[in-house]
Amino acid sequence: MAIAAAALPTSLTSPPLRVWALPRPGGPSGGAFVVAAVCALPAFNARSTRRFARRWARGRRLVSCRRVGRMSPMTAQLIARELLDDILEMMEPTPSNWLSIIDELEHVERYGQTLLYLQTCYRQASGAIPRKFSEEQETELRDLFKRLDVMCTRSSELVEGLIGAEQPVLAVPKYYFSELRKQRSCALPQPPSGFEEQSMLSFLGSEAIASLRNAERCDLLAKERGVAVPSETWIEFAKASRKSAADIIGTMCVIYGEERVSMDLKQCTKAEQTIVAEMIDGASGRLRFNNSLSSGSVLEPTDDDDDDDDDTCSVDVKPIFIVSDCTGESAERTVRCSLGQFGHCFERSCPADIKTFRFCDAGSVEGIVRAAKERQAFVVFTLVDPVTNSTMRKQCQEAGIRCHDLWSPLLEQMEVFLDTRRIGVPGRRQVVDEKYLHMVECIEFNRSLDDGVNPKRWAEADILLVGPSRSGKTPLSFFMGQRGFKVANYPLVPDEAVPEQLYEFDQRRVFALTIDPVKLGSIRATRMKTLNMGPNTSYAQLASIQKELAWCRKLYQENPLWTVLDTTDAGVEESCTKILMAMDALENKSEFGPSRITDNPSAI
Repeated sequence: MAIAAAALPTSLTSPPLRVWALPRPGGPSGGAFVVAAVCALPAFNARSTRRFARRWARGRRLVSCRRVGRMSPMTAQLIARELLDDILEMMEPTPSNWLSIIDELEHVERYGQTLLYLQTCYRQASGAIPRKFSEEQETELRDLFKRLDVMCTRSSELVEGLIGAEQPVLAVPKYYFSELRKQRSCALPQPPSGFEEQSMLSFLGSEAIASLRNAERCDLLAKERGVAVPSETWIEFAKASRKSAADIIGTMCVIYGEERVSMDLKQCTKAEQTIVAEMIDGASGRLRFNNSLSSGSVLEPTDDDDDDDDDTCSVDVKPIFIVSDCTGESAERTVRCSLGQFGHCFERSCPADIKTFRFCDAGSVEGIVRAAKERQAFVVFTLVDPVTNSTMRKQCQEAGIRCHDLWSPLLEQMEVFLDTRRIGVPGRRQVVDEKYLHMVECIEFNRSLDDGVNPKRWAEADILLVGPSRSGKTPLSFFMGQRGFKVANYPLVPDEAVPEQLYEFDQRRVFALTIDPVKLGSIRATRMKTLNMGPNTSYAQLASIQKELAWCRKLYQENPLWTVLDTTDAGVEESCTKILMAMDALENKSEFGPSRITDNPSAI
């Protein structure tokens, strides 16, 4: 080294001088070394110096890899580490005030949801490898996805150890991942389709960048928080994420080459920065798509009810016309459910502009089509009457309007299966039979026993709901009534004596509701606004709500036969389905199984 430095011109050996001995790629086993010297001029800082050295060594390696014909795993890992350093220099850090709105236990639970979601993604991606890849490249990718799957499992076990096994963690798709993949044109293909070569590269790059972002946030939590969740655990999460990122980038380099991978990662980093800027208000650190506030805050009321959000959708709002010759309920419900299948709608409501036209006939089709053409709307129709149906099809086609017939394909298949023809009459008159009268009886029973009224009659109920105020007991009770179940509900109040009838009731048929404290506070604040009452009471304060929910959780743990349902982001339909599944699991299936469900159309 001294000889090499002495051989340099005097102008370069004058202090300050940085000299490196770098291994010559592809050199003999003894390891020949080449010397790189860079004069650290005032404008040439330490970071620039390191970057110059990495690029110089990278260029040498590139020549060597081309000569050898294939990059070795060791070389790929070395390159991966350098690319990671480049990305971290480009990546804008998460605002430090983001920490003020983070509840550690809630965040670690969301992380657990993300891990399970990523596992499903990696398993699906393993079956979507581009067909043009060689057997060796395919093996590299499959092995990578297996390693990532194992990494997710290990981190998930840490999460479960922190939050306990009372509430099982479920895989939940996340806006961050779906939006990043959408911008990078690398959404997971549906089987049996597979990735294209470029889309696979973009998918891997997106996962690497996302892993680095998670590592950065976990490091921040370990440094600044580490109260409810030990700092050591956040550090473990960060290490696992960095290891995953390095593994992904190393495999990318083996398959695609360093130059192409480097370019793709830079593009991906820029796209990720845009998404993070959309999700987090840099001034306040507030999560736009995940409302969390500090425990001392009073929650502001929202304009919508507890089923909606005010978040702005990343996709332009486009009009959808729903046309029906009856109530249009089934069509509207189907359309709204279908919107939830798109990445931009995960974790929040999509602000689709839906307009429903009810009890339409052939004479009203022309005006609807004209309005649809003016607004460039997508028309979805459930027109059972054959004349109205054919008129809608014809006029939409002539006007060049995109449309979809929901009912006809189903009815045609049912005609074949049942070997009979449909009647083609709109709507279906409700027959006042025994089932209908039973449904009316259930609804009246649920109304009379709402909100803890008349505990002496709880023994007549099929189901008993308990939970804090405004957690969704009443709407769920009435919905279950439409399904043919008698439901009583009781609001839990901390330190208030629970009626003895609750413990006399069959404990297997008690369903305990819980909800996110921020969501509950928002709902309560809206309720108080409706009643012209100020929100500055403990009823809507987050700290008070958190204590109330902690008391409820303790009560639920003391009664292990109760089934706990989280209603935070669940509609009454989903909660009802979970209750029905639990009822089906009881020994007396014949009494509480599907035979008890009425065929009331309004319950569909």
